[in-house]
Amino acid sequence: MLSQETINKIAGIIKVKPEDFATAIKDEKEVPVEIDATLHTFSEQELVTLKANEYKSGKEKGVEMEVKAAKEKYGLDFHGKTIDGLLEAGQKKALADAKIEPEKKVQELELKLKTAQTTATELQTKLAEKESEVSSVKTQTLIAKDFPANTTLPADKIILLMKADGYDFKNENNKIIWMKNGEAVTDKLGNNRETKDITAEYIAANNLSTDTPPPLGGRGGQGGGGGQIKYTKLSEIKEQFTKEGKSLMGDEFKAAYAQAVKEYPELDLNA
Repeated sequence: MLSQETINKIAGIIKVKPEDFATAIKDEKEVPVEIDATLHTFSEQELVTLKANEYKSGKEKGVEMEVKAAKEKYGLDFHGKTIDGLLEAGQKKALADAKIEPEKKVQELELKLKTAQTTATELQTKLAEKESEVSSVKTQTLIAKDFPANTTLPADKIILLMKADGYDFKNENNKIIWMKNGEAVTDKLGNNRETKDITAEYIAANNLSTDTPPPLGGRGGQGGGGGQIKYTKLSEIKEQFTKEGKSLMGDEFKAAYAQAVKEYPELDLNA
């Protein structure tokens, strides 16, 4: 007769109720005991082997899942399921990308360089223009300070008249060098003449001093009133002189210009 402990142990193994199993044992007739057909028993070694195989299978499936996820994430052209295959595909893609990226970098750098060069050229041009403008203003200021105080025109407008008559100048280390018709204006010893002497002579020769006011050029006003024409634009003076067949380079034109500026300081020289 089996002990209750043994009966309980066997019943636990075959997954039946201990009391049913005990009743079947005690019955003198053959009594069937329902045992699950899917039930398996394993020795300790078999259990170790089973667990090892299950671990291996789970590991392989886990690797396959990770490989698949990496393929999709990095866009790898790879049909295998192993880590080695994944690494190989990754290396191939890296090499392929390495050939493309340098070309893109070169193009980007060339574009940036071109943009920088354009910007630098524009800045240099603007700087040169500004320097020229500042230099011109500085030079005219140096000239204007040596003009007589009793002129009928502002210094900048007299300078325009002088340029029309062939005069020009340049600034060499804050010293004004005068030229006329491309030749240096010098004294009998060959020294450059001073601004105050040249401008004083020009002003006197062209009646641009308030000591000897020049007559207004032009004809009488409209309607036969005999009044003088009041010019508001330089082009009006030129048009009048052209109609009358007079020279735009003579003393009469300069006198008319000087008188117009005196009576109308806002005379438009660009119209």
